[in-house]
Amino acid sequence: MKRIVINKADIQTMNLSSLMCNIHGDYWDRFQPKAREHYRLLVNITRQFEASNFLDLGTSHGGSAFSMATSLEGKRPNTVVSIDIDDARFRQNKRNISLFTFPKNIIFDLRDAKKIHPEFYSNFQVIMIDITHNGEDERTIYDNICKSDFSGLLIMDDIDYKHKFPKLKEYWQSIEATKFELDYCHISGTGLIPFKGIDLVIT
Repeated sequence: MKRIVINKADIQTMNLSSLMCNIHGDYWDRFQPKAREHYRLLVNITRQFEASNFLDLGTSHGGSAFSMATSLEGKRPNTVVSIDIDDARFRQNKRNISLFTFPKNIIFDLRDAKKIHPEFYSNFQVIMIDITHNGEDERTIYDNICKSDFSGLLIMDDIDYKHKFPKLKEYWQSIEATKFELDYCHISGTGLIPFKGIDLVIT
């Protein structure tokens, strides 16, 4: 059983000085506690792992992949697979991610996450879903994860952005599994679902 501890004070006060030199442009501000983004949460969670595999569904600017790729000094690095859906968006993202100097432990991939075979998810300890926000695509991916042997922590972003993504909020509320919602990280809400093998402690 892997224990993950999430503490609001730790997230807001943890030292990210070793990362900030690799962040450029307006994203520098988005890693500050006052920014109300989910990046510090991802750093906090993934630093509690060592030599593990993480999946980032929805590359966008690459902020989540960058956050998940960090590890504490002295620990064996984790590996992040970051997936985006179409070629045009992926090419745009490759330009966007110049906002970061990425470590070598990130693998960028191009595929439709809705068509990924369930067993693919069994290879990961943390999965981050930040894709179309229409509720239906998230449902498809979540159902496939549930069919796999995934035994880690599932993170779903923007689950309380009711004015912009009402269908995603509706879907999140329909999930019957044990779940937690954090309102002090991303301003639009971040949801956590611990699967078997995860002891999630929120203090």
